Amino acid sequence: MTYNTKIWKENEDKYQEHWEDKGIGGVFNDIDTNAFSGLEKYINEEGFLKDFEKCLHALSGLGKKIHGKGADLACGSMWLTSYVVNKFEKVLDTVYSVDFSRKNIFNLGQKLLTHYKVNPEKLFLCLGSFYDIKLPSESLDFVVMSQAFHHADDPDKFLQEASRVLKKEGFLIMIGELYIKKRLYLKCYLNYLMACVVSSKYFPSFLVQSIEKLKKMKERDLRGSFQALYFPPDPQMGDHYHLKSQYEGFFSRNKFNFVHIKSTQSNHLAYVLYKS
Repeated sequence: MTYNTKIWKENEDKYQEHWEDKGIGGVFNDIDTNAFSGLEKYINEEGFLKDFEKCLHALSGLGKKIHGKGADLACGSMWLTSYVVNKFEKVLDTVYSVDFSRKNIFNLGQKLLTHYKVNPEKLFLCLGSFYDIKLPSESLDFVVMSQAFHHADDPDKFLQEASRVLKKEGFLIMIGELYIKKRLYLKCYLNYLMACVVSSKYFPSFLVQSIEKLKKMKERDLRGSFQALYFPPDPQMGDHYHLKSQYEGFFSRNKFNFVHIKSTQSNHLAYVLYKS
C-alpha cells in the first residue's frame, strides 16, 4: 500500500540522531525486517491496549468518543495509529500521524500500516514537530499519544499547541507515560538534603529550613537542582521524568480537565484530557 506523506518540517531535534539510527528501537526496529510478533508481545505485556480501552471507557462516561479528524502525535512506529484507524474506520475522516523521525514516517510506520492493512485513504503521515502542528486551530476532534508526552522538553508548549488544534469538545488520550514514584522521589530528596547539610557552612539554619521544606512537600519545593541532579532527561532518547503531581500540574495550568486512568502497569500513567 502507498500512504500519503507530508513534510511539515525537517527537524533538527537534539534527539534526532538517536531516533534515526537503524540499529536502535528494539522490537519496534524489528518492523524493518517485517517481524511483528515481538512488537505485538511487547504491547500486550505492557498493557498499552488495555489502558487505551480504559481511556475509551472513561471518555464514554464523559459523552465523548473517537470520530472525525484526529492525530497520533509522536507516533513512532504507528502501532497506535493502526489500531485506531482499523477499530474506528467507519467513523473517521482523517488521521494525521506525526513524528520527527524520517525512519518512522518513511520506513517503519509504512511497513506496519501495510502489514495491518490500514486504509491509506484515512491517513496522512507527517514529518514534523508536535510543537508546530501544521493544521488550523480547532480542527481536530481527538489526539492520541503512546509513550510520547514524556519526550517533550517543553510540556507547556506542547499542551498549548495540542489545545490550539483541538476543537472545544475535543480530547487527548495519553498512555504509556513514565513517572517518578513518590517513595523513590522522597528517598532521593532526603539523600539530597543530607548531602547539602553536610556540605553547608551554616548547618543549624540550613537544617531547620530543610526540615520545614520537607514538611510542605509541594511540587514547587521539589524542583530545580535536585530534580535535574537525580532525575535528568535521558541524553539520547529524550525521556523526561516527572512526578504524577507534576503531570497533573502541566494539565491544569494549560486549562485541561483530566481523568487519571489506573494503568495495568505500576510504572505507567494514562490520562484522558479534555478542554474546559
